[in-house]
Amino acid sequence: MELSEVQRGVERAADAIAELPPGRWAQWVAYLLEALQSKTAAKDFYSEVLADVAGAIDERLEAGRW
Repeated sequence: MELSEVQRGVERAADAIAELPPGRWAQWVAYLLEALQSKTAAKDFYSEVLADVAGAIDERLEAGRW
């Protein structure tokens, strides 16, 4: 699968989630992470994914982009 296909899939998912009340969006983000977790070793998931996601969120917050 090419990156552009993944991007289109993520955009479609975002469009679907955006139709829900914003208060439910976090549940779907967590669901996506849970679905991804099932694709890798649990010990690697924290160090290779969750820590990076947390860092990216912190960077966006610090830069005022959220």
